[in-house]
Amino acid sequence: MRQLPILETDKMDWKSRREYFETKIAQFGSETAINQVRSDISLQCLQASGRPPGIYRLNVPTGGGKTLGALRYALAHAEKYHKRRIIFIIPLLSILDQNAKVIKEYVPIEEEVLEHHSNVIRHKDGDTEGLDQFEYLAESWNYPIVVSTLVQLLEILFSHKTSAIGRMQALCDSVIVIDEVQTLPKKVTVMFNRAMDFLRQYCNATIVLSSATQPCFEELKWPLRLANAPDLVKLNEKQLMVLKRADVINMTNPGGMDWEECVCFCNDAIRERDSLLVICNTKAEAKTLFEKLRNQAEDMDWDIYHLSTAMCQEHRQRTLEDLGKSLERVRHIPLEEKRKVICISTQLIEAGVDLSFECVIRVLAGIDSLAQAAGRCNRSHEYGREGKVYMINLKNENLSMLQEIRNAQNSTRKAVELWGEEDECLISNRITRRFYQYLFEETKNEVEYPVKDGENSKIYLARLLSNKRDTDVRNKNREYILQQPFKIIGQSFQVFDQNTIDILVPYEEGEGIIEQLSELQEGWFDCESFRKIMQQAKKYTVSIYEWQKEKLDQAGLLNPLLEGRVLVLDAKVYDNCFGLFAVDEQAVENFIL
Repeated sequence: MRQLPILETDKMDWKSRREYFETKIAQFGSETAINQVRSDISLQCLQASGRPPGIYRLNVPTGGGKTLGALRYALAHAEKYHKRRIIFIIPLLSILDQNAKVIKEYVPIEEEVLEHHSNVIRHKDGDTEGLDQFEYLAESWNYPIVVSTLVQLLEILFSHKTSAIGRMQALCDSVIVIDEVQTLPKKVTVMFNRAMDFLRQYCNATIVLSSATQPCFEELKWPLRLANAPDLVKLNEKQLMVLKRADVINMTNPGGMDWEECVCFCNDAIRERDSLLVICNTKAEAKTLFEKLRNQAEDMDWDIYHLSTAMCQEHRQRTLEDLGKSLERVRHIPLEEKRKVICISTQLIEAGVDLSFECVIRVLAGIDSLAQAAGRCNRSHEYGREGKVYMINLKNENLSMLQEIRNAQNSTRKAVELWGEEDECLISNRITRRFYQYLFEETKNEVEYPVKDGENSKIYLARLLSNKRDTDVRNKNREYILQQPFKIIGQSFQVFDQNTIDILVPYEEGEGIIEQLSELQEGWFDCESFRKIMQQAKKYTVSIYEWQKEKLDQAGLLNPLLEGRVLVLDAKVYDNCFGLFAVDEQAVENFIL
């Protein structure tokens, strides 16, 4: 492994790094209207960097250049206020690699950027005496620029794990950019607000919340305390129209579409356009719709693709590459030779996937999801006309395990019912704000992190962190300065409700990795060889919940290797189109650790 320099982050030379960035950004052209708007967004970020440390919002439509704008702000702000480091928090696997690559390209030394997430973390048993340099840096975040995940940040703030607590010092005197903040799990909302306020007030952190659909955290009972003039960027109507690349049309109705109606609607949409993306709420929906459209697509000689997290990372990546090539062909070949392109996907395609379709259909979810879906339509005006984005709803949709989507649907319906201005876009800032107001009202208890306390009662972790609790508790703990049960909260805290387990699947090179592990099992167990093989294996794993593992176990479809250290999926339940078969819905689509 290459040598990683350990730097004095208290004496960072941000000026030279900012000047390098400015040299790179000056090479951008501003010939087109959309590039002119992106340039203005970036310039506004630079101009805002002189404002005092605080909590700010970067509210820019998809495709407006948020990553570079946020980096420009962070470098200039860090220089002016002598910050120790810059931390980018990115929630989704689909956008982390892409954003990290951009950040590395715009700093003078790529090695100054530390990536810390489950795709690079290497776990070892026992104490830290054997940790190599990367693991030391990951433990401490002692680096000028850190790119990590929302899960890692939340664990630093709330988990009882010593490895997470050790990174708390890294958040002090830092610029923290939280991308796609609307993906924050709803149950953590109040605790997140308090933590951000604490980091700003007591740890001298500057925080930037970046999103195309900003939640109104400041309106909650426990509000986020934003800075004065909190918006880094303000766009006028003309600029917003330049960034508008598609017409968003509400096609929902009280009864919803059955499958036959949905298929007809999709067929009508693809007849008028060269490419179509349909985003479903569940893997079961995506699979069903794909199967209903596949025969016709094959008869018409169209390209059709399926995407979901039932597929391992490598499987999804290869599908995305093939899909990208198909979309490139459809835009550049003569009309008479065109092969239309259809993709049926779950929400994993909504953020950070640099693909553009002429038409997008989104099954009813939140306004935030609709905005992300619109970001996959006519991204750079490459289709020569305005794209079309349709919001539809399905009859008898099964969301029994996806309560957050149910809540989002209800709040979207309420926002749409009051939407009466024909000239206003369905994903405008005003409609988005109204959506979040309804959503936070509908989930006003759920945003305080409920935890079961016995069979029929709940406790709320956010309330346990408060000094304003019931009289009995205050009297009992009166002798203590800090009365909050931090240990209980830390032990109870999980970003997601259930732990997931990675299972190795026999997709392409995954079969060879399974063979290597089987051979390792036959002889003396070599920990170093095992570690190297498992690094390669990450791309060929699928995450499932414990109850899903039990179902596969009972059916005899999981094969344990190396005394259960690795679980291998039976080949007959992994399909080269759909991925893992016959496992019910998973509430977490593509967050990473």
